[in-house]
Parts: sequence; structure tokens; C-alpha cells
Amino acid sequence: MAPLIEGFFSKFARSVLRHIRVASKHELKERIMAGIDDVNRHPVIHTWSYKLAEAA
Repeated sequence: MAPLIEGFFSKFARSVLRHIRVASKHELKERIMAGIDDVNRHPVIHTWSYKLAEAA
């Protein structure tokens, strides 16, 4: 599960937070929340590619 979460934050940082300048923590929070809202409007469903029996 951790690589999935790390991948999300990596992509989020590259697409939403890269090269931005903000004047305050409040503005940064607003940008982050707007980015999360955008991600939630266009969700990507993750489908596991391995079977439980293969993992053991």
C-alpha cells in the first residue's frame, strides 16, 4: 500500500505544487485543497495486479 500512496504524493507534488509561489500558509493550503478536489473529480481506480495466493 505504501508505494501506491507514495506514488500519489509524488505525482501530486509534480503536477500541483511544482514551481508555485505562495504568499502565505493559507494560500498554500488553498492550492493543496484545490488540487485534491481536482483529483477527486477525476478518480483513477487502482486494480491490484496480483493474486493473494501468489503473494504468499
